[in-house]
Amino acid sequence: MEITPGAQSLGRKEIPPGVWGPEECLDTKHFFAEMKKRHFRITMQTEEGI
Repeated sequence: MEITPGAQSLGRKEIPPGVWGPEECLDTKHFFAEMKKRHFRITMQTEEGI
């Protein structure tokens, strides 16, 4: 089993202690690049506001 980028960031202490949303503590460009390397399929859906 391969360790995910989020778990790797935790192990390297790149995420500060405390409770955080992923968008607050992960570099999203790096995270998604690592996920792509692991052949995760990533999709995005947006909705327009009123």
